[in-house]
Amino acid sequence: MRKLKIVLVMTVLLGLAAGLAGCGGDEDNPVNVQADTMTLDSNTAEDFSLQALDVVSEMVTEVPDIAAADFGAWAMSKTSLAKANSDSVTWDPAHNAWVFTYAGPLLETTPPNYWNFSLDLWVQYRNAMGPMQYPLGATQMEMRYGTGMDMHLEEGGDMSEMTYQMDTRLTVSYLGEGGAYGVVGSGNTVVDVNQVTASHSESGHFAMDWSLDVTVSDQGCPSGTATVNAQEFQLLASYDGQGNVTWTLTGPNYNATGTDIVGCGSPVQ
Repeated sequence: MRKLKIVLVMTVLLGLAAGLAGCGGDEDNPVNVQADTMTLDSNTAEDFSLQALDVVSEMVTEVPDIAAADFGAWAMSKTSLAKANSDSVTWDPAHNAWVFTYAGPLLETTPPNYWNFSLDLWVQYRNAMGPMQYPLGATQMEMRYGTGMDMHLEEGGDMSEMTYQMDTRLTVSYLGEGGAYGVVGSGNTVVDVNQVTASHSESGHFAMDWSLDVTVSDQGCPSGTATVNAQEFQLLASYDGQGNVTWTLTGPNYNATGTDIVGCGSPVQ
């Protein structure tokens, strides 16, 4: 989770925009409204699923630091992207949680155009007595992480809009076995696209989700499984606890396998 996977966001958005091309109206029907769930082909499904798995893997490698209330690496990388005024995660007594929230422009635009970006982190430590400010004596941690985009662009009478939201929630158990942690969680991405031209109006919707159940060492290496669902495609991943993840992607008349390397808490270059 050290480096925000902005490439996942952009790939999804650009892929959806490309998918809308050619779906417009005709001369006899100058305003042809269409609303479609974007259909993935096998190559795109593999690309999206593996990028989602990469996001999950990087979040998992951050668990030991976050579980010890060490937000330094997270804040440094995330606030650099967000250009936020604050560079730290702060304690919010109203929610008994450590929080970071940013919302602002991602790109400079001229009204009525805008391209905004949001980022938030919510972390709560607790034991049998309830929430606590610091992890000393904690038996469980909950972490919520989200990113979003909201875009509106107009040019030459044409208009494009996109909204993107990615959310993940992890529940972490302090196992007390050599600094190991049990992690279960789930997340999803939802993207909506609208385009309007002089001849037609069209829209697209895309959604995917994921879940995981792993044990993480004090070095951030996970062992266990994760699943990514992207429409009719499903990716099953297995972490070996040594920094490797083996995956299988299946879908309509499609099957692919591969192995990738997990960061295991080492700095991302």
